[in-house]
Amino acid sequence: MRFLGRLFVRESKPNIKHLQATREVAALVAATTDADWYTRYQAMQALVEIGDESALPILLARLDDEHKEVRNAAARGLNRIGGAQAVRVLTERGLRIQPAPGATPANPRAAVSGPLQPDVRTPEVPDSEPRQEQSD
Repeated sequence: MRFLGRLFVRESKPNIKHLQATREVAALVAATTDADWYTRYQAMQALVEIGDESALPILLARLDDEHKEVRNAAARGLNRIGGAQAVRVLTERGLRIQPAPGATPANPRAAVSGPLQPDVRTPEVPDSEPRQEQSD
């Protein structure tokens, strides 16, 4: 039985909510490279909510993530905390951008305290992970 226990050992996932509450930016940055796409997604959202500018290179890198939800979260995060340079990168990639509420051309980061807006879409690219249909 020990063999089966070791065979099916699950990796522990980082507690993103705790890391966000304690503002553990380094641990959240590490979580953005996790094998699980949802963990990467949550970590990026937490970094954006914290609003730490050190997350900008991570968000830029995640624009090329294999999963579309992670790419979308990276684009929304850049739109929110990235400033003019991030807007330029998103525009160059052909992503549609709507300014966050309260933002102005002179100060695109004016609305950092607001909630994330689902206003950025990436071009349709098939996911690398196939979706499984559930039967009832």
